[in-house]
Amino acid sequence: MRFLKTSMYTLTLLPLALFSAGMALASEDAQRLEILGVKPSPTVAAEKAAPAAEPAPAAAEAAHPPATTAAEEKHEAENQPEAHEAAAPAGKMATAEEEHAAETQPEPHEATDPAGKMATAEEEHAAETQPEPHEATDPAGKMATANGHHADSMKMEKTPMGHAKDKMGKKMGHHEKKAAHHAAVHWGYEGAGAPHYWGDLKAEFATCKSGRSQSPIDISAAVITSLPAIEINYQDTVLNVVNNGHAIQVNYQAGSFINVGSKRFNLLQFHFHSPSEHTIGGKAYPMVAHLVHKADDGQLGVIGVMIKEGKASALLEQLWAHMPEEAGKTVTVEEESINVSDLLPRDLTYFNYSGSLTTPPCTEGVHWMVLAAPVEASAEQIARFRVLYPNNARPVQPVNGRIIRLGN
Repeated sequence: MRFLKTSMYTLTLLPLALFSAGMALASEDAQRLEILGVKPSPTVAAEKAAPAAEPAPAAAEAAHPPATTAAEEKHEAENQPEAHEAAAPAGKMATAEEEHAAETQPEPHEATDPAGKMATAEEEHAAETQPEPHEATDPAGKMATANGHHADSMKMEKTPMGHAKDKMGKKMGHHEKKAAHHAAVHWGYEGAGAPHYWGDLKAEFATCKSGRSQSPIDISAAVITSLPAIEINYQDTVLNVVNNGHAIQVNYQAGSFINVGSKRFNLLQFHFHSPSEHTIGGKAYPMVAHLVHKADDGQLGVIGVMIKEGKASALLEQLWAHMPEEAGKTVTVEEESINVSDLLPRDLTYFNYSGSLTTPPCTEGVHWMVLAAPVEASAEQIARFRVLYPNNARPVQPVNGRIIRLGN
């Protein structure tokens, strides 16, 4: 009987203990948000009622784009064409078509009596090509002269159709030149290849301009919820450092991965940007590392590790010692190995949302995991990277109503 009473008492207290633990964790996350300058999302209650699902491609968001906030509407309005361009595109097209039609229409007298006009033209042509009475003795000479005169008149004549063809040729030439210019420009972070122009450089980069779930973003509000833990399974790998012309990248041998819920993401490579591409509470960090993974179903999963100025990083020291200064160069050191686990903070609490690659082709459906806790690198290590890449960060993109979650 005493055992039953004790068991019942324990069962009564267990939910209270779990509730208290959950409240403590929520309180910790709320404090973290406050420190980072991130506002708790107004949808917290809804999230507690329905915990976050495991990572999956953002097909639903692509099919039904979320609502746009007032701030984002303002951002989009600022990037819209001028009012006179957007006001009446149809009218503009109509005017161009009317002008073209006017150029290719016959003269008024031709429309009223086309048959008569044709007859008149034929009569004039016949009259021109007929020999004069005194030329009957030398028809060949006169015919040659008449034909030469006719040929000259054909060269000088500018028909409406010919005029239209010239205009079309000029238009095609303009578009061809524009396409050739874009093809010659390589994407980058400044000038004609800057992020603002990525979507126009190639057809396969169109999502950079038209996508509604682009990255990076400013993490200014988040829902505190329960997220699957990131289980790290990174192995040592041979040191392989690449300067790809856009960033310093470290390639990883097969066999390293993370588990997020029941989904496995295999580590492909990690690379660096300066400053950080995501911002938290409107603030950027001096650098960020992006750990790029790919699941068996093709979905990409990227861990973002913010880097602030502080103590020197042993891993960065090893990488920078072999960092190629010339774009397109690769350095492989078979006798040295690294493990990217050395770059991670102890606390793997993360911000999660569905976004995109931050470089062309800006593919969407990427499962982003931006760690809330930063790691440190010395001022000298940050400066050494910035000698090669002082600014290789895409500006933040509109959130477009996407939900950002914080948890672990």
